[in-house]
Amino acid sequence: MSIKSWYFDNWLNRKGRHFDSNSGTFVYKNRRIKKTPAIKFDYINDFREGLSLVRVGDKETDRNYLFGQYGFINTDLEYAITPQFTNAESFSEGLAGVQVNDTYGELSGKWGYINRHGEFVIKPVFDTADSFHEGVAVVSKDYKYWYIRKNGRALFGESIGKFCFHESFDYAESFSEGRAFARLKGEWVLVHKNRKKVLIIENHIEHTPFRKGIAFVCKLVDGKELWGAYDRKDDVIIPFKYDKIDGFIGGFARIYHNDRVAFVNKRGDMLSRYYNGIPQIPWYFDAKDFSEGVAAVKVITDKWGFVDIKGRIVIDFVFDEVDSFYHGLCSVRKDGMWGVVDKKGNWIIPNTYDNEILNYDKKLEVQVGDKWYSLTRDGKLKEID
Repeated sequence: MSIKSWYFDNWLNRKGRHFDSNSGTFVYKNRRIKKTPAIKFDYINDFREGLSLVRVGDKETDRNYLFGQYGFINTDLEYAITPQFTNAESFSEGLAGVQVNDTYGELSGKWGYINRHGEFVIKPVFDTADSFHEGVAVVSKDYKYWYIRKNGRALFGESIGKFCFHESFDYAESFSEGRAFARLKGEWVLVHKNRKKVLIIENHIEHTPFRKGIAFVCKLVDGKELWGAYDRKDDVIIPFKYDKIDGFIGGFARIYHNDRVAFVNKRGDMLSRYYNGIPQIPWYFDAKDFSEGVAAVKVITDKWGFVDIKGRIVIDFVFDEVDSFYHGLCSVRKDGMWGVVDKKGNWIIPNTYDNEILNYDKKLEVQVGDKWYSLTRDGKLKEID
């Protein structure tokens, strides 16, 4: 693979640049700016913090494929750190994990961290070294894991409850929003970065990292794998009794149970609607995420409609198929034909099209026969070149 890779082209295009293979120059807004280096990279990654991870010197033999050495180039397409490492990670928070080669003697194959000048700030003594997140990285040695700071010191070193952190973890994941999941003495635990505290998660099956203050966890409950959620205070805000939980979008997450779906907010309150003044939780046959304050839901009649964030029906259940609302409009299918409605259910584009009307970037587009057309709100078609 040459320097003209997909990743590199993508970066060049975002910067308004492209590579002219005929003249061997890089062009920026129609101005030639740099002769391409006489180097072909075997691997090139996206730019992170102004540097891109590259690899050169791959060799293919009769028996196997030998990887070359890793280094970094800057946005001027020059080496910032010459290729010299057996393996490496992209820069994160000013440091990059690198694996040293045979020239380091007994440290050969070990991982450490370098700065943007290629200088080691944490010596290569680890078997693995993940990227830094929130000022902390996960490293391992002899199948044991530690969290370290940028000065190379362990994040924890005191006994807490029945655990002793300086004895290391059995396994550890990166921090997200000040929390991380890890295994300690055979137990899955939730680790707090700034507090000497862990939460033991019993019967753990799987989990997601914290996002916007919430982590979803699956546990074994009475022989069933059920999902719930913790907040940053270690409180259970969604009980462990659901078959599946989607992420929060538009302030609500979809929860699934017995082939039905409902909504829950970040406080753990279920989306309800009132019948004769009594709040009841509607379980739908299908649902889409909230978008612009409304969500599409399907009821027992196999028809779709829309509810708002208070559970009120805002568009009745009359559609065979629906999309979600974008810029106040939604593509819907009724009686086998597609059209577009507003949030009051009024037809903006009557349902007269065989194909779904695409609604994105404040544009409406539809395929008619073999051709694509743009649609105005008054229903006029214009062929797309």
